[in-house]
Parts: sequence; C-alpha cells; structure tokens
Amino acid sequence: MTSENIQDIQEEQLNFPEIDISDLIKIIPNRFLLCSAIAKRSRQLTDGEKPLVDVVKEKPFNPISIAMKELLEEKFTVSLRDDVDDEVELIEKLDKSLDEKLEKQESKEAPSKGKDKKSKSKSLSTS
Repeated sequence: MTSENIQDIQEEQLNFPEIDISDLIKIIPNRFLLCSAIAKRSRQLTDGEKPLVDVVKEKPFNPISIAMKELLEEKFTVSLRDDVDDEVELIEKLDKSLDEKLEKQESKEAPSKGKDKKSKSKSLSTS
C-alpha cells in the first residue's frame, strides 16, 4: 500500500467511523433515548455545528457516525428535561378550562331544552 492509500483509509475512518452500538447502549441503556440523542446531535452536525471529534474538514462525513463517536468518547451528555411537570400542569389547566366552558354551555342550553319539553308535553296533553 502506498502512503496515499493509507492516508485515504485513515481519513475515511475519521469521517466514517464504525461504532459498535452495544458500546453505546452501555452509556445510554434506553435505546429510544439513545436514538433520539444521536438523531438530535447528527441534525446539529448537518446544520453546521462543528464536530467534537477529529474529522477531515475538506471531505464529507457521516453525521450519524460522528454523533455516535462523540457520544462514545463522552464529548456530550444526554439528560431528560424536567419540562414534563410543566406540561402536565398546562394540560390540567386546559382540561379544567374546557370543563368550565362545557358546564357554562350546558347550563345555558339546559333551561331552553326544559322549556321545549314542557311546551311539547303541553301540546300533547291538550289534544
């Protein structure tokens, strides 16, 4: 092999690293969270973020493989946000508001429905 061939192989390994997913599962045991983290980081790389590991900048690279390599080398961490509590609270407020609106609407419609039933019953009883 020539030195150019060796250099090409090294560059390809930098830009298209082969990562064993079982190594990543040891870092993030939840495969769905792992997939989400890799996807988000690869989108960032695709959108122009600089890789946190060595790559040959003049050549194309695989953002998914680079994101996996970054995670394997612990260049970034993954955490869950605590926004769930805020979202649950918001949903509960919306649910309560909807219930109140429905009650108001039912209370407005209830008297008119009652009158219709009485008038119908009166007309039936008079004939």
